[in-house]
Amino acid sequence: NNAIIDIDFSLQPLRDETGEIVFLVPSASVITERKLAEAEIRDANEKFRQLADNISDAFWIRSPDFSEVQYASPAFEKIWGRSVESLKADPQQWPDLIFAEDRTRVLKSFSELTDDAPSLDIEYRIVRPGGEIRWVRARVFQVRNATDRLIRHVGVVTDITEWHQATDALRTSEAGFRTLAEAMPQIVWETQADGRNIYFNQQWMDYTGLTLEESQGEGWIKPFHPEDQEEARLSWQTATETKETHSMECRLRRADGVYRWWLVRGVPLQDTAGQIIKWVGTCTDIHELKVAQEKMSQQAALLDVAQDAILVKDLEGRIIYWNKGAERTYGWTSEEAIGSSSLELLQQEPVAHQKGRTMLLAHGSWQGEMISRSKAGSEIIADVRWTLVKDPHGQAQSVLAIHTEITGKKKLEAQFLRVQRMESIGTLASGIAHDLNNVLAPIMMSLEMLKDLAPGPDAQKFLDILQSCAQRGANLIKQVLSFARGVEGRRMPVNVVHILSDIENIIRDTFPKNIDFQFERPREPGAVLGDPTQLHQVFMNLCVNARDAMPLGGKLKVTIQHVMVDEIYADMNSDAKPGPYTIVQVEDTGLGIPSDIKSKIFEPFFTTKEIGKGTGLGLSTTLAIIKSHGGFINLYSEMGKGTQFKVYLPATPAARDGTEPAIRPALPRGEGELILVVDDEEPIRTVTSKTLERFNYRCVLAANGAEAIAVYARRGFEIALVLTDMAMPIMDGPATIVALRSLNPHVKIIGCSGHASTNGVAQALSAGVLHFIPKPYTAETLINLLHTSLSPEDEKKPVQPSPYFHNQP
Repeated sequence: NNAIIDIDFSLQPLRDETGEIVFLVPSASVITERKLAEAEIRDANEKFRQLADNISDAFWIRSPDFSEVQYASPAFEKIWGRSVESLKADPQQWPDLIFAEDRTRVLKSFSELTDDAPSLDIEYRIVRPGGEIRWVRARVFQVRNATDRLIRHVGVVTDITEWHQATDALRTSEAGFRTLAEAMPQIVWETQADGRNIYFNQQWMDYTGLTLEESQGEGWIKPFHPEDQEEARLSWQTATETKETHSMECRLRRADGVYRWWLVRGVPLQDTAGQIIKWVGTCTDIHELKVAQEKMSQQAALLDVAQDAILVKDLEGRIIYWNKGAERTYGWTSEEAIGSSSLELLQQEPVAHQKGRTMLLAHGSWQGEMISRSKAGSEIIADVRWTLVKDPHGQAQSVLAIHTEITGKKKLEAQFLRVQRMESIGTLASGIAHDLNNVLAPIMMSLEMLKDLAPGPDAQKFLDILQSCAQRGANLIKQVLSFARGVEGRRMPVNVVHILSDIENIIRDTFPKNIDFQFERPREPGAVLGDPTQLHQVFMNLCVNARDAMPLGGKLKVTIQHVMVDEIYADMNSDAKPGPYTIVQVEDTGLGIPSDIKSKIFEPFFTTKEIGKGTGLGLSTTLAIIKSHGGFINLYSEMGKGTQFKVYLPATPAARDGTEPAIRPALPRGEGELILVVDDEEPIRTVTSKTLERFNYRCVLAANGAEAIAVYARRGFEIALVLTDMAMPIMDGPATIVALRSLNPHVKIIGCSGHASTNGVAQALSAGVLHFIPKPYTAETLINLLHTSLSPEDEKKPVQPSPYFHNQP
């Protein structure tokens, strides 16, 4: 098979008797296997030598009696600092290389190598030529042949100096740790990686009364309060799984049975691979702190009950405490307010603020009025009391501020002063009118006589002019007297439809043709108790003002509605009382009324018309007549979009066809649905929420669109419907609706507004509301509309104005 084999070939000479070679005898044997074995031995020896020459441990082979060094690896020189040749030359010198204190112990161990103990593992110190001492670990084995005869000793020596140094350092560190732990006032503990305790300092035993043996393993849980044990186990389990710091507050039982509050903290110690080696922790007594915190919480709860805004500021004016009263007054939550500058947050007037601060620092306290701004942008007037708080050393450290809101009180004072001023003006006007009447009376009578004495056409023309002017003066005086004396007049059931029908005829005959007049009559007639002449004057005056507001033409619309005003509506409007009302709404598309003069238009003698075109008594007289009839008037206006006056007059029983009012069916109740109420007026939010809660709805409130979006982002999954005002600061109704629909395209929204014009309704519906109702609204209107909107059938209908829009306030 052409295989190559190794042969041991030889020739053996064959000699005769004389010694001569007769012939050669050849012999041959196959030595292939022997050659292979020898090659394997050489290869194994080479591999052994390469391994022994390159490992960091020293490897040596000695004779059975240790008298001869048969082999020593190069690592011997690195460990002992001596050459291999020196060791081979004098094998008996190695005991001298052992540190003197360890020599006897090492030689004894070597002498005990026997058949029964064929190996040893020992650590000892050696001395290098320069006197350096190093630690080594020697492992020695006996090697025997097939007949169990000892043929050599083999040893492996490892330099463990660094390990010994680290162990000594660790031992020293551990001793230092234990010394520190015993000196600490806190409880100190150690656990294994699995959480089993291995050490407690003496403070643990002194406090708990447990021995170290009783505390080890799972014994650490025994002193925990029964209510805290499960939480302690779960917290510890979480920490060991996540390898994060363990921290919890719990109650631990003292040896006498008393429980105190402690803060337990544990930190994991990890190796370079991130594996936990052990846990080291402390227990800190926080009982007094917890009691103080609880006391502070109780005090803070009492402060939160207070209606006043109570805040604490540092000396730089940064807010460090903000109670619930401050949240209610100014709108900012505690999280938003704390850390902010009170001057900037409340937008206070810098000069007034600095004046108060100067007085505070000089006298320790200050009291005065301060004007601020709420989160919604509304003006807040507060009676402010600042007190300087000092530390035990008398050093000022903070400022306690108590703000009592007096916005309503100041408005009432202004209203009272306005009433006094109007009474004074009325008294003056009455006296002037009386004297003017005395002047005009003879003039009027003389004009009639002069017409008889001067019959000529030219004279008659001038006399007619004089009589017209005198009559105009008399009418003006009559109007002044109506304002000055009051407008009691006679009272009788009056059908306002008839009065407005007469006014309609006058308007269509006399008003410019570029004014489109519309009169919407109610489906049923109604009556109010009043003076028909005075009411005619009211409605005619409002229509004339509307005409003057549309010099280029426009649309004038008059609408009559019959409504029932309930408690919720009355709470929204201080002039309203619960009961049936007839509303006459006069709406134009004219120039609108600037916001800065809306509060002045009902004042006597105030007018925006040119000299000679207005007396300033029209609206003041209108208001006086309406109030004398037990009614009130609401004004809504927007620049460039027109003005709307709503006159509310108490209806008489005849307003319902002279019959007894029908018994109202019970209003539907909710099923606990959550309603988001968005309105910048706090009274409206409060009254609406209380009404909804009375009918089994839940409420969450927002003062503007931005707050509404934040609330809906957190709780939109449980909000069934949003009731939002259309005109708000920061973010108005249409923008809020768009943002809400971006969060949830199927969100149900009801819009409401005090300016319930046709344009306003169209704007709300185009924004995507489900229904629209004008403000103020009654509880019946709101509850019925909520019930309709939340019914499944309503989801299938297109968005539309509320069915109550044309017959509700």
